[in-house]
Amino acid sequence: MKKGNILKKDQILFLTRLSDMLKQGFTLMESVQLLTDQFSQLSRLRIKEKLIEIVKNTGQLHEVVSFLNYPQVIITQIYFGEQYGNMIDSIDHSILYLKKIEQVKQKFIKTIQYPTLLFFIFFMLLTAVNHTIIPQFNEIYQSMNINVSTSLKVLSTIFSYLPTSLLIIFLIAILTLLLGYFFYIGIEVSKKIYFFNKIPILNQYISMYRSYRLSRDFSFFIQNGIPLHKIIEIYIMQTKDDVLKYIGLFIQQSMKSGDSLPQAINNLNCFDSTLIQYITHGEHKSKLDLELYYFSVYMLEKLEKSIIKHLKWVQPIVFGTLAFLIVTLYLIIILPMLQMVDGIK
Repeated sequence: MKKGNILKKDQILFLTRLSDMLKQGFTLMESVQLLTDQFSQLSRLRIKEKLIEIVKNTGQLHEVVSFLNYPQVIITQIYFGEQYGNMIDSIDHSILYLKKIEQVKQKFIKTIQYPTLLFFIFFMLLTAVNHTIIPQFNEIYQSMNINVSTSLKVLSTIFSYLPTSLLIIFLIAILTLLLGYFFYIGIEVSKKIYFFNKIPILNQYISMYRSYRLSRDFSFFIQNGIPLHKIIEIYIMQTKDDVLKYIGLFIQQSMKSGDSLPQAINNLNCFDSTLIQYITHGEHKSKLDLELYYFSVYMLEKLEKSIIKHLKWVQPIVFGTLAFLIVTLYLIIILPMLQMVDGIK
C-alpha cells in the first residue's frame, strides 16, 4: 500500500497535538483516533484505518510516523524514545528539529523565488529576440549590404545558442544528479562518508548534522541511565539507519583496539571538531549527558545559521548574472541600430 503523506506544513502540527494529548494522559491509540479526524488529508487518503491498524498491531509511534513518511531522523529519534527512554521528550525534540528545518526551507524558497522568476522571464525574452528581432536585422543587413561587426557577430551567436545550451546544461545536471544518487545509495557507508568529505561546503553541513545526531542520541541515552557500551550496541542493533550502524561498529572496534571514545569518534573523520572537545570535557567533569545535550542544541542552531549565511550569497550572484545578461541583450538590440545608422551615413 502506498504510504500516506501528511503535508509538510502539517507534520509539525500533527506531532505538536500528539505530544499535548499524550501529556494529558491520552493513550497512543486514543490520540491517533482523534488526530486522524482533525486532518482532512488523512480522511481524504483513506489511511485512518491503516494508522489505527498499525497502532493495534505494533503499539509503536515510530511505525506511525514512518507510514506518514516523516524524515528518517524523526523516525529514529522517536524509535529510540520508545525503546530506551521518554517518548514525549523525543517528540518534543523532533518538533524543534522540524521547526528549524522548516525555517531554513522558507528562507531558501524566499531567496530563490524572485531570481527564478526573473530567469524565466529573461529566457522567454531571449527566445523572442532570437526568433524575431535578430533575423529581421540580418535581413536588413543583407538587403543594405552592411558588414556586421565582429563583436556583434560574436554576441549574436552566443545568445542564439544560449537558450538551447541552458536547456542542455539543465538536463545534464538532472541526469548527473540522478546517476549520482543511484551510485550513492549503492555504495558502502564508509565510501559515502569519504565521498561527502570531498565536497566543499556540503561536507561542513554533513559533519554538523552528524554531530548533532550523535550528541543528541548519546545525551538522551546517558540521561536515561544507559551505559556507553550499551549505547554502542543499540547503534549496531538498530535497523533504521545504516550510517548509525556503521558508526556504532567503528566505535566498538576502535575502543576494543584501545582507543578512548573521543579518539574513536575523531578517527571516523565525519564529525565537527568541537564535538571531541565537548566529549572530553564532559567525561572529565562527569557531566557528559548535559554537555552533549547543550552541544546538540548549539550544533542545530549552528547548522541553521550556516545554511542561511550561505543563502545570503545566492541572490547577489544571481542578480549580478542576470544584470550582465540583460545589459548584453540590450546591446544586441541597440548595436545593430547604431550600425545601420553608420551604414546609411
